[in-house]
Amino acid sequence: METFLEAPLEPPEKSCGPYSSPCDPVSSRHAAKKNAMGKYPSRDVIQRLVGEIAFQLDRRILNYIFNGSHMERPERKRFYGFTIGNIPEMIDMESRDPTSGMTISKIKAAMAYRHKYVFHLLHPHGYRAEDHAMFAVRIVNKYGLLNGPLEKTLKVKLLTDAEWIRTIIKKTISKNELKSINVFLDCLVFMANDDGKPLFIW
Repeated sequence: METFLEAPLEPPEKSCGPYSSPCDPVSSRHAAKKNAMGKYPSRDVIQRLVGEIAFQLDRRILNYIFNGSHMERPERKRFYGFTIGNIPEMIDMESRDPTSGMTISKIKAAMAYRHKYVFHLLHPHGYRAEDHAMFAVRIVNKYGLLNGPLEKTLKVKLLTDAEWIRTIIKKTISKNELKSINVFLDCLVFMANDDGKPLFIW
């Protein structure tokens, strides 16, 4: 089955997948979720959830560009030194033969195409690398990250529900930040729906 990320280059439609979408109405399910958890997470945990959203989207994008069959080498598990802002430089580095140092044109072309294509797909969801790359770095540095998938004050199954996540973060961060964080969350939901993997990957 062909996914959006492997499909021919065509303008994608905004997806409304099983994790819910921005167009879904706010319902009484919020109360049920709050009761199931006993109370909403602390402000500190919610802020770290915001940082996690930014980090997870960056990593999802980098993984799409730099991993896959086009690489013809073992999958990269860590992306130390990689950022959305330095993708062109890292494509140049990663496409070089480790022995000779010569550029492998096939690999470079594949990564360059995936770089262009993934941003083409995220554009309808509001993502702009020129605006959001450094914003994501600032958000991660400001709020930090969750302590892995077993954060005691969060139920893991609720981290798959974008509607619930939107509800708990909207009163915790500024309106200026919230607009971009919702863009990040929309993009993360889109990519998760497309590749069939969890919304958050540890």
